[in-house]
Amino acid sequence: MTSNQYNLVTTMYYAQLVLPSTSRPSSPISGLREFMTIFSKTLHSNEFSSSIGQAQLLNIPSAVFAVILTIAFGIFSDTGRIPQPVIPLFFMIVIEACYGVLYAFPSNSGVYAATIIAGGFSTAWYTMMWPWRVQTTEGATGSAFAIAFANSYGQIGGAVGSQLFNSRYAPHYTTSFGIAMGFIGMAIVMNIITWGFTWRVDVDTRKLKRIRIAAAKKNQAVLDDVDIHVGEKKRQ
Repeated sequence: MTSNQYNLVTTMYYAQLVLPSTSRPSSPISGLREFMTIFSKTLHSNEFSSSIGQAQLLNIPSAVFAVILTIAFGIFSDTGRIPQPVIPLFFMIVIEACYGVLYAFPSNSGVYAATIIAGGFSTAWYTMMWPWRVQTTEGATGSAFAIAFANSYGQIGGAVGSQLFNSRYAPHYTTSFGIAMGFIGMAIVMNIITWGFTWRVDVDTRKLKRIRIAAAKKNQAVLDDVDIHVGEKKRQ
């Protein structure tokens, strides 16, 4: 990355923090995802000898891929046959593998492919993570606080990501992606630990979902809801 390119992408990054934007879910890996977009633009320019403006078109595959992933896994998840935590866990494993390619940097083409895949999965991760996140929230106040708190601490990723991918690690950012792999690895571990605390609610939610689907085919409705405190009651 040349100094001019670095100054440009740095300006682009901080501009999106300063300018008003629509609210979206955040997580500790959000900063890494933001850099993937910046890194992709730079890689496109280096690989295809195009300007930053022309390279914007090469971000279309990642966006389209994310939409396809969201629709496909959304339909699959809506059947109630697969545990909700499995999908974001699978996405993070794929992202970790792609970061391994970015760390090794076998070739520009290989890195471009890994960037597209990682970008698509990281964007779709938010959509597939939210159904699991809201399974254990209760009431308007509790749900609002949980979502707001998660969005707040999720912004840490943006601060860490901007410092992690420093220009001194250019052009391949090997050190940066190595550290990023560590962060993703910790996220995978936390995904598994959190699943251990919420598995009962997930099982009950999916069971009720299948019952509602079967009832809908008979033009019937099931008004029952999942009791997220059932485990606490049993311990008492």
